[in-house]
Amino acid sequence: MLKKIFSIILWTIFIYICLIFSLSVAFTQKGFYSFLLKYSSEESPSFTLTQANWHPIRPSVILEDLKIGSDYQKIAFGKITVEFTLLNLINENLISRINISDMFIDNQKNRQQAFDLFGFIDFSEHIDELNITELRVQFYEGSQNISLDLNSTSNFEGVNLNLKLSDGYGKSLE
Repeated sequence: MLKKIFSIILWTIFIYICLIFSLSVAFTQKGFYSFLLKYSSEESPSFTLTQANWHPIRPSVILEDLKIGSDYQKIAFGKITVEFTLLNLINENLISRINISDMFIDNQKNRQQAFDLFGFIDFSEHIDELNITELRVQFYEGSQNISLDLNSTSNFEGVNLNLKLSDGYGKSLE
């Protein structure tokens, strides 16, 4: 009986390690991100995988010029750095840090749907650190556009969110 339990534990550890190594390799491949983006967007996305750093438990990638679009919204990212922590696979916190710079959301064709800022907050709950600099949102023509910088850190106590909003003229919103 003890031999069987020991064997099951060893097989479980072996499968977990194989899964971590497989994910580590997948997270550094352009095809993996192409598949995810094509699956989740209506139009064919375009991007450049500038740098991929393989590590058995902490891989990271840098994506540039990512463009995602649909009939009602266009999103463009200048540069995205994603760092993973694969040992958190069980906790569902695979992403340890995301740095996004120069993000633009064009929401002009969709007058009825508002920009969902709280969706960002919910998303950041599963990431240890999220930094977005120079996020610009363009609503329908004639509306007031906004830009923001967001810094979010997550720990055991919850999410700490620092947000700096400004209007289309660079004035801070309160």
